[in-house]
Amino acid sequence: MKHLLTDTLNVLHSVLLTLLVFLNPIAGVILTVISFVFIDTCFAYWRVKKVGMKWTSRKLRVGLVNKCIT
Repeated sequence: MKHLLTDTLNVLHSVLLTLLVFLNPIAGVILTVISFVFIDTCFAYWRVKKVGMKWTSRKLRVGLVNKCIT
């Protein structure tokens, strides 16, 4: 029974490690996209304040959701 548990844990460890190694290069791309969305949101806020329009949480929420999904 102990041997079966050890083998199962070894297989699970191997699968998780393989998945982590496979997805690791995507982390840089995700961080880059998040950074660009943040910068774009800052510029949008600056423009809204400069023009004198009203900044609402609904506009922010809808804009961020669309950007992040895309």
